[in-house]
Amino acid sequence: MCGIAGIVNQDRSHPVNPELLRAMMRTMTHRGPDDSGEYLAGNVGFGHLRLSIIDLTGGHQPLANEDDTIWIVFNGEIYNFPELFRELQSLGHTFKTHCDTEAIVHAYEQWGFDCVKHLRGMFAFALHDQRQDLIFAARDRLGIKPFYYYLDGKAFVFASEIKPILQSGCVTPRVDFEAVESFVSVGYVPGTKSIFADIYKLQPAHYLILQRGQLQLRRYWDFNNIPRSTAAPADQLRQLDEKLRESVKRHLLSDVPLGVFLSGGVDSSAIVALMAEAGTKEIETFSVGFQDAPDSNELQYARQVANLYHTQHHEYILQPGNFLDTLEELTKMFAEPVVEGSGIALYQLSKCAKSSVTVALSGEGSDEIFAGYHLYSRFIKLQQIGRWTAPLRPAINRLKGWTGNEKVRKYLDWITTDIEAGYRGTSYDVTAGVREMIFSGDFINRNGTYLVDLFHEQFRRVAYIDTVARLQYVDAQTWLVDDILTKSDRMTMAASLECRVPFLDHELVELAATLPRDLKIRHGTGKYALKKLLEAYLPKNIIYRKKRGFPLPLRQWFQHDLFERAESLLTSSKFRQRGYFNPAYINHILAEHKRGRQDFSRRLLTFCLFELWHQNFIDNSGGAPNANSIVVKA
Repeated sequence: MCGIAGIVNQDRSHPVNPELLRAMMRTMTHRGPDDSGEYLAGNVGFGHLRLSIIDLTGGHQPLANEDDTIWIVFNGEIYNFPELFRELQSLGHTFKTHCDTEAIVHAYEQWGFDCVKHLRGMFAFALHDQRQDLIFAARDRLGIKPFYYYLDGKAFVFASEIKPILQSGCVTPRVDFEAVESFVSVGYVPGTKSIFADIYKLQPAHYLILQRGQLQLRRYWDFNNIPRSTAAPADQLRQLDEKLRESVKRHLLSDVPLGVFLSGGVDSSAIVALMAEAGTKEIETFSVGFQDAPDSNELQYARQVANLYHTQHHEYILQPGNFLDTLEELTKMFAEPVVEGSGIALYQLSKCAKSSVTVALSGEGSDEIFAGYHLYSRFIKLQQIGRWTAPLRPAINRLKGWTGNEKVRKYLDWITTDIEAGYRGTSYDVTAGVREMIFSGDFINRNGTYLVDLFHEQFRRVAYIDTVARLQYVDAQTWLVDDILTKSDRMTMAASLECRVPFLDHELVELAATLPRDLKIRHGTGKYALKKLLEAYLPKNIIYRKKRGFPLPLRQWFQHDLFERAESLLTSSKFRQRGYFNPAYINHILAEHKRGRQDFSRRLLTFCLFELWHQNFIDNSGGAPNANSIVVKA
């Protein structure tokens, strides 16, 4: 696992300043504390920070081919690199390391841009082909590893995080207002945008080619057109079991100690069981609990699995003070916030794990590929209610304008719109009616339709399949990559720890996509196929207990320990003068939450994160503040 960054000056006579490249790298030393390297070739400069995992002595980057005409910086792991080594050696390629990075270089030599189709793993890389005078960069199929970039007439700049791009001096920090609406609406910024204007994300399963100043973007993989399996259910479960065991075994490839984030839920418990099945000895497991919040603690389930498989088990207890201090610390470290309170717990747990291991496996992705979210069943019911109440729609629309209750407003929106309009990813936090309550009129008037258009395009790609499969697909393209995996990458790398996600092996994802609905959801409960096959490995009280997600006691904390700080941030003149939000709405949710009438903890966390981000990266950027704020009309 590593951090990568680079600059390509459009003027070939303008060499890259090595000091500038090093300054960019210093903003993310947490991603690679073990080694660093540079590649400078006139107007092209690459930088690399290394967290050593495989071939500890021979994996220095940037790395080149045999004649030093192709250079690469790479972040991630290629789990099939031993097979690639053998295949490429049989085709005449010579290897000088035992590192998976070199497999990508020779794969590019052999197959060109199609080399990405031969890679099985998580990756983001940039490659300079001197012979063709081009930059080739790619991101893995599910978006496990990040790749940000900026392009103008002077330079192309890329990095694993946004801060190095800001450090390059090529871009002035400015707010992307459509991204702000996305962030508040769903808790993250989906699609190609970032929260900064003109800084973009390379999308999962895409690569880019930069040649003679022209940028091309191409998609190389999708799982939206895989036909449903016609095999017998028993055969499908057997195939799934084999593929899952294979994926976990591949993810154990490492020259350093590894462990598991064990929540006590079915996904992380499955990974522990399958690691033991693969012969792993002395498994290290790590769990988090919460002080004075017994209803949120699931430590007893994690302990049950740890005892069953005799793991070396570690626990971390998160307190409210730790939460707020870490929130402010990480907002300064990362230039794009994500509304995931569990990220704070993950960061603290990662620091705990780092004392024992360098790699941790995690259960992210299982809910998306096996239909584990309750929301999928709920949305089917909401669509049915919408059809039944269609004759009453005019009256319901009038009722929307009368109610001030946000929860009621959301449900009325859901039953009076189609699935595409009502669904905005799994976080689905702001419907059209709630949007009108939150934002100022000036903000709404100046905004476009980015979020609506993005989800429309994703739903359009899968218009012909059943509702559950459509929701799974859209979540994989939005919520999974830009929320769950972004949180996972940032929080673990902040602690210099590599996180691996066996459920997102692309061959396992493809197989799961073939499952019919009745092997995903039965009796309103998701992940039927996964749970059924796990009966051979885990106790039923672990497999079939009610799904709880990662329930931080945020409601309680924002009522008591965190309320004063949140109120101070959200009632300040600076926050209100920015003009993004309706001040009356902010007062309303603070009062309602303090009195315990409604749970607005997620909304309060969203606004607090946004304000801290704005202070750190816009107010302190040195840019003109009026360019980044909205004029509030009297």
